Amino acid sequence: MSAVFRNVQLAWDGKTYEVKPTMQLLNKIENRVSLAALVRGLSSDAPPLSHLAYVVGEFLRAAGARVEDDEVYRELVTGDVAELLTMRDAILMAIFPEPKKKESQ
Repeated sequence: MSAVFRNVQLAWDGKTYEVKPTMQLLNKIENRVSLAALVRGLSSDAPPLSHLAYVVGEFLRAAGARVEDDEVYRELVTGDVAELLTMRDAILMAIFPEPKKKESQ
């Protein structure tokens, strides 16, 4: 079976965590947060930060980090803007599947 989603790396508390999204993880997130609405918010520079914090928290936990959503939210609101943008980009990359590769003829 070919890879559908890309591995992404998220930095948290001095460590780098790698996670490969799965449909199970995305479905768990979608039960609480609309990923489509989150993408629209991220694209318009007005993301609902509490939703982003939850999504980042779920990705980090899926990669083995011990983190609470409150901690993620605090970091999103008070942390380094460059790190926030890196996290945003990683989440955007993670939730969209890789395009299907065309077979050679």
